[in-house]
Amino acid sequence: MINKKIKAVVFDAGGVITEWRQTIDAFLDELGVDFASFQKATEPDELLVYKGLMKTEDYYQRTMKRLGREEKWARLTEIIPANFTRIEATFNLLEELQGKVRLAMLTNAYDDSVDELDTKVNHKKYFELIIDSSVVGMMKPDKEIYLLTCQKLQLKPSQCLFVDDDLKNVEAAIKLGFNTVYFTEPEESVKLIRKILYESI
Repeated sequence: MINKKIKAVVFDAGGVITEWRQTIDAFLDELGVDFASFQKATEPDELLVYKGLMKTEDYYQRTMKRLGREEKWARLTEIIPANFTRIEATFNLLEELQGKVRLAMLTNAYDDSVDELDTKVNHKKYFELIIDSSVVGMMKPDKEIYLLTCQKLQLKPSQCLFVDDDLKNVEAAIKLGFNTVYFTEPEESVKLIRKILYESI
């Protein structure tokens, strides 16, 4: 029986529902570029693309230009999110929780990437609510997107369990009163989610 204090579980996408880092690392290995350099190259435009103010293709072009490999930008459109894989521990949990607790997804995403990802991993069917940063024009860890999620669910933060693999997003949720799980190793993180959901009141 689910802990009655928890009415909804709010999942992040990348790193919680799907594995993306292996895809990026393989691409960067081909280029001879380290992840830290890639991450630094993405930072100037991240806010714009996540808030739906920049097209994904422009974002990729600008990122790769900063790395001096502009000719490779189209390769990113081929592998993201097509080469992302399901985190099976999470999908097993989603199956288990169907009809037991409300499920939502809150993700920082590029335009159309949620739908594209769904064609690969078939994840949207599990969620009654999906908050996509590029659609709503807000992004984690800004408090407004967390509060919008609660508003749409008609729940308080204290009635939700928020799950994310980015520590700054988890810390922002804690400040707003959410129950949280910092998602690291999938099997252990899913065990922790289950413990919180099924613990006695």
